[in-house]
Amino acid sequence: MPVRAKLWTIAGWLAVGAFLGVLAHLFALRFQGGEMFPPYSTFRADPLGCRAFYESLEALGKLSVSRNLDPMPALDPPRGRTLCVFGVRPSQLVVSPAEARELEGFVRGGGRLVITFMPTPWAPSTTTNQPPKKTDAAKKKKEHRFLGDLAGNWGVRFRFVPLPDENKPGRATACQSLPDLPDSISWHSTLVFTNLHPAWNVIYCRDHHPVLMERPLGNGTLVLAADTYLVSNEALLRERHPSLLCWLIGPAQQVIFDETHLGVTEQPGVAALLRKYRLHGLLAALLAFAALFVWRRFTPLVPVADETAAMDHVAGRTAASGFVNLLRRSIPADQLLAVCVAEWEKSFPRHPRIAAVRELARDPSVLVGYRNIRQLLSERQPFGTSPPPRSPSADATFPIGDVRNVSSERKQP
Repeated sequence: MPVRAKLWTIAGWLAVGAFLGVLAHLFALRFQGGEMFPPYSTFRADPLGCRAFYESLEALGKLSVSRNLDPMPALDPPRGRTLCVFGVRPSQLVVSPAEARELEGFVRGGGRLVITFMPTPWAPSTTTNQPPKKTDAAKKKKEHRFLGDLAGNWGVRFRFVPLPDENKPGRATACQSLPDLPDSISWHSTLVFTNLHPAWNVIYCRDHHPVLMERPLGNGTLVLAADTYLVSNEALLRERHPSLLCWLIGPAQQVIFDETHLGVTEQPGVAALLRKYRLHGLLAALLAFAALFVWRRFTPLVPVADETAAMDHVAGRTAASGFVNLLRRSIPADQLLAVCVAEWEKSFPRHPRIAAVRELARDPSVLVGYRNIRQLLSERQPFGTSPPPRSPSADATFPIGDVRNVSSERKQP
């Protein structure tokens, strides 16, 4: 491969490597900030995430903190565990019977379930100009026939109450005096709880509407908060309440943050399958094969020919050039005309001018003899006559390339 082609190939590979490096850096920055994850995910580091709360619990070293990226698993045994589900919408509490049994079984078995709802700074409009159609109501009832309403099972309903000032957050005050809990906290959601079961213990209220409460269920406890702001990164920076966060976690030894309700699930790829089935040797063999293939493409196995040696190679010639070289090597220069005449006699053994041609072939100058023979053969003589002998010296005065047309001169008067 020429040197210039190798340089261009190396430059192309360097450009591709630089592009891939910049692309990987951009992806790393995007993953580091966590902006690609939904709000209130523990993977987000911006104000809308809960990564600070997750990492603060992990930094304590006394708790086992993890994320759940699989469909709701069977947490057995649930005692001593707290399951945090942040950023839930009220419609997400309508789940399948299997999920409802899983969650209730976790709480009744001694676990603590903490659910915080997505903050809604404005009250959604529930009025419409036209009454709902009966077909839509029947369709919705048919869709919910095989679903379980967790809110109805737990004895709670939802309602939206506007904030006093839409441009500013409201305040939630403590409904009962609990040790180490703040008297009031900022509140950013219009969602409130209503139609509560008597077993609910209201902790904070906003304008006399319950927004944070706790209920014992079996051997465990259930906590509902109408706002997720209190566990967000922004709240831990501007308005931190460690005692309230410790109360949310409760006396747990293991804290699990669920991400599946936000759409963040683990989708194992080829690398995960290789690790699962211990195919590291196969991957190493494939990488070695790829390296050998690249090395073979850029480094030939046979020695590279020297460019200076290639310059000594004689280029091919035509058949006429080869014939001339053969004549020069085999026949002396003074015998060339005689050899040609001998070969000509083999083709025309009865030519009337053979004797004259033999005489002209004895000329010591090959060029002069060839011109005289050519002129002699080009002349036209009457049949049965022979041309007069010519003196070689007489024709030697003719210039090169000058051929006299004797026949045309004889026709002139």
